[in-house]
Amino acid sequence: MKKVWCVITSENIYANVQVEESPILINYDLNNDSCWKPFLTKSLRDKYFHGDTKITDARVQPGAPEKI
Repeated sequence: MKKVWCVITSENIYANVQVEESPILINYDLNNDSCWKPFLTKSLRDKYFHGDTKITDARVQPGAPEKI
């Protein structure tokens, strides 16, 4: 892996807004708004995932590796 533009968790998708994209130089504190911006707001999560439901259905493209 050479660059990290986003991180996907069971609760949200976070966009890397840091200058650095190299995995070794990135701050991985997903709660730090100066480093990561959540893609889904609380209202969108509540609307589409009914509050406590977590994002679990990741579609894998044919031929993609099972693990990264």
